This record gives sequence, structure tokens and C-alpha cells, in this order.
Amino acid sequence: MRHKTFYPSALLSGILLIMAVAVRPGAAADPWDSGDNQSNVTPAVPTTAPMSRYDIMRQAVPGAPAQPTAVSRPASWPGGTIPANQPAAQKPAASPAPQAPVELFEGTTILARVGSEGIFANEITGPTIVWRNGKKSEGGIVCVVMDGVDEILGQYKDKIPASQLEIQRTMLIKQRLIARIETKVIYLDAKQSFPAEHFPEIEKQLDKFFESAALPALYKCCEVKSPRELDQKLRSRSIFLDRVKKGFKEWALAQQWIGQQIKRDEEITYDQMKKYYQEHLKEFEKPARARWEELAVLFSKFRSKDEARDAIARLGNQVLAGVPFAEAAKNGSQGVTAASGGAYGWTTEGSLKFAEIDQAIFRLPEKQLSPIIETEKGYHVVRVTERVVAETTPFLTAQVEIKEKIMQERTNKQLQDYLAGLENKIYIWTIYDGDRKDIRLSERMKEVSR
Repeated sequence: MRHKTFYPSALLSGILLIMAVAVRPGAAADPWDSGDNQSNVTPAVPTTAPMSRYDIMRQAVPGAPAQPTAVSRPASWPGGTIPANQPAAQKPAASPAPQAPVELFEGTTILARVGSEGIFANEITGPTIVWRNGKKSEGGIVCVVMDGVDEILGQYKDKIPASQLEIQRTMLIKQRLIARIETKVIYLDAKQSFPAEHFPEIEKQLDKFFESAALPALYKCCEVKSPRELDQKLRSRSIFLDRVKKGFKEWALAQQWIGQQIKRDEEITYDQMKKYYQEHLKEFEKPARARWEELAVLFSKFRSKDEARDAIARLGNQVLAGVPFAEAAKNGSQGVTAASGGAYGWTTEGSLKFAEIDQAIFRLPEKQLSPIIETEKGYHVVRVTERVVAETTPFLTAQVEIKEKIMQERTNKQLQDYLAGLENKIYIWTIYDGDRKDIRLSERMKEVSR
């Protein structure tokens, strides 16, 4: 899963402040100070004037707790009294995976467990809201309504054998499930990394962020203007706002936590960029491209090849006599794009099924009709409307792109290392694991990318 830079709002910046103080008690400076003071001196918190939300949050996060005292509990509970200085309990061994999923009612099958939390079938197979990092001008948040698995595959129901359709269905579910597991495991790591007493305040800030940033994005992608319209629109797709809100809060916190785990400020030298360019030269090669038009007749539509050839010749002669190419194509061509005037968009050299046509459109002079071309399907006449020759982007021009690619590679490597470390802390099981034990998340990702 590719993670891009996130543009935090003031509210989420406040969340990070709470997390920073909670995880690292004693942090003195407020890196999200909203004033213009660029010095390293932390301004004093006013005592009489109204406090900013950051000041309020600083008060909400207490300092180091006092020495703990013994905690008593009923004698009937096992273990008696908890000693005051007892070290933190070690992580228990992973509990055995469920032998079989329990179907309470439709959609409640548990597809995966991450830590103590379950991921249910209706979260994965049905329509859902997917959140993305957007541009600053978009508030940093965009969302997309993703169709359900059966909706996506339904259009292929009569075109693909049922057995193949089921394979594709399983693969699509796995892909969505892995993405959900990634978000969930990062969210749980963030949640477990600071004292539990601070999490209610973070929840409040996430609620505010949902109201200020996520709801406007939802209105936009659902094309509605009021809470009532939004609720009706979501329910018409069997999507419920409380679940959308929960998913957003987990995603937002996971994004912020990832930003703290990954270093993005490491220097990229000229030599490193030059080496990358030389090792990935093909990435900077741009093949020739052309836009073109086609007149075509199919052998299957005629009693003989001679009749087909006469038909394509008449079409070509019409164009030579001054009939617009698009008109001739609409009136007599049998090609795929005949209804739209025979036009094709940008086509890369070597990408066409028929080599005879590919060669013609990359060798003919522009604006000139080709001779009659024969393929196994029929006869064709083509004309190139525009062509761009092959080229290689020079190193000097590609440096910005190279730097971004190196940064993304480093980010992906850090992310995969971080996720690998989480698998030793947080239990993961999916319904697809079968008898396999200790499957790494990276292995699951490889399975769904084949």
C-alpha cells in the first residue's frame, strides 16, 4: 500500500501534539504553534485570557504519574492484589485461530482478526467509502464510494465462466482485506503506544476532524448538501454513517502515526540520482505514439474476400473524393470505432494486436491514407492524424522525478520494515490462512498481487 505525504489540519496537528506528549513525556516545545513566532522559545500559557485549543490539550495531558499504589480487587478474582511495582505483563502467546467462521446473519462472517478486533465480511464485500490523501486545496482529504465486490463483478456475469468469476471474487476480497488489515494494525499500534487515559481526548479531536474535514468530503463525493440527504444516499448503498466515521478515524490516526514512523528528510545526493537513472533507464524512455483513424470491413460480413475488398476500396475512394473520413467510417466501416468516426486515441508503438496496422501507423506520413491492409479479420485503410517520435528523457530533466522515486522507494522500505515489526506485536489471522501458521503480511500482499 502506497502512503503519500499527509497534509494535517490544525485539529489533527493537535492530536499529534497529544500523542507526542503522551508517548514522550516532558516534551517542552509546541511544534504546531499557530502564531508567527519562529523562535525556539515556547510562549508561556496565558492564565487569564482564553486559551487556544493547543493550550487546552496541554492541560488535558498530565505530566508523569505519581508512584503507583497497590490496587485491590475482590478476593474471588484470581491473582489477589496487584503489586505496586509489578512489571508490565509480557505479550501473551497468540491465541489459536478460530476453527471456522460463525455466521450470525448475512455479512457477519469474520474474515480476519487483528489483535482483539475483527474485520467482518460486510466491511469488505459491500459498497464502502475509501479515504485518500488529497491536495491542500481540497482540505487534505478526498473520498470515493467504492462499489461492492458483487456489483463490480456483476457486469461480467454472462461473459466469464462461473468458476473463473469466483476466483476473481476471492482475489478482489483478499486485496481489499489486506488493505483493511494494514490500516487496522497501524491504528492499533498507535492506540497502544500511549497511555489509555489519553485516548479519549484523541477520540474527541478525531470526532472534530471528521466533522470539519471528512463530512465536507463526503458531501462532495456523494453529491448531497445536507445531513439527511447524505444519510439517505449512504443507506441506499447499504453504507452506514457510524461505520464510515469509525473507518475514517482509524484511517486518519494510522496516516498520522505512519508519518511519525517514517523519515522523509534524508539527503538524496547527485550520485545517487545518477545511479538510479542509469539503472532504470527504460523508465525514462518514451515510445513513439500516434493518433489515427481506421476504415475496416470484416471477412465475416461478406461472401468472399473479393466482395470485402471492393467494399473497403469504395470507402477509401470516398475519402479521396472529399468525403470526411468520420462520415465515411460511420456510414460504411465495420471497425470497433466506426460509430465514433473511426478515430483512435494515443496508441503506443508495438501495442496493437495486428502488426500490419501497427507498422503502417508508425511508418506512413501523417494525413496520408494507407494502402489496403489485410489482416486475419478483414481489410483496413488507416490514416495518422498526429504522431510523436520515441525519445528518452534527459537526466537533467528527470532529476525531480528521480528524487521523488528514490524518496518513495525509501518510504516503502521503511513502511514494510515497520509493518514487519508490528507482526511480532499484534496478532493477525484471516479466513484464508487455513492450516498455515505465522504468515507474514508481506506474504499475504504477494499472494493478492500475483
